[in-house]
Amino acid sequence: MASATSWGGREACGLGAPALAAGALIEPLAHPKPGAVTRLRPQADKDVFTFAVHSVALASALLASCEASASGSPDPIAVGLRAYRASLRRLGLRVNVGLGQALMLIPLSASLPTSHGSPELMAGRASELIMSSSVEASREYYALLRDLEPSHLGSYRGPLPDFREEPRLGLGELLRLVTWDLVASEVTGGYRLTLRALNVIEEAGGVSEGAIARALAWALAEAGDTLIARKWGLRAYLVSRAEVVLEASRGDPVRALEALDDLWRGRGWSPGAVLDVISAALGLHLASRALGQA
Repeated sequence: MASATSWGGREACGLGAPALAAGALIEPLAHPKPGAVTRLRPQADKDVFTFAVHSVALASALLASCEASASGSPDPIAVGLRAYRASLRRLGLRVNVGLGQALMLIPLSASLPTSHGSPELMAGRASELIMSSSVEASREYYALLRDLEPSHLGSYRGPLPDFREEPRLGLGELLRLVTWDLVASEVTGGYRLTLRALNVIEEAGGVSEGAIARALAWALAEAGDTLIARKWGLRAYLVSRAEVVLEASRGDPVRALEALDDLWRGRGWSPGAVLDVISAALGLHLASRALGQA
């Protein structure tokens, strides 16, 4: 990866935040992706136009979190989540389009003023900001869960508050308790898989359909998808991972994903957690270049 530049402070927000948001706009366009929204294949409740509208809310949230961070806000994560929720409501979006994308990208955007365009510094600083975030950030996140009610959520009984109740811990502390979830693990643990997916994308030449397919196939084989596990169980998680490994072993990641597309759609499987990682990796790639890393 490239070396860091002199970009920092509020000046990094105007270029870096939109570049991060663009990763989440590009990812839904890519085809093929087994079971997921692409420019050629929608899902029952969303398509690429839904993601395009959603990008307005995401971009406003990323800019808000970055500017709050640059201004010395004690919790830019809460600021970003609040802006995201308000924008979703104004746009009339009541379906969960990209909450995982927002959770991945808001901390990265808040890291821009102090990371100077370095993906590694962005990732490390983003996790620090999540881990120091307040109960207010948790309240905003729980409010988003209530607004959107993602399909994988059900009733909960245990030591954590249900999303319909009042959280008592900071957002980082909450997410640390559920790090079996890929997105939670990434944002609290330095975005390790995201940075490796970024390497795959850059080694494949940057933003292109082939690079995205290669990164997606690699990440699914490497980590599997925890959204599939949450919705369909451990066996589905293991089978999906094994199927990717088998198809990818034939040597062409695009054909591997094509081979699984009808199969996974028929089962209702979609690798949403890994696609959030791919969105963040694309955003990091674009942000590092927008901030002057050649």
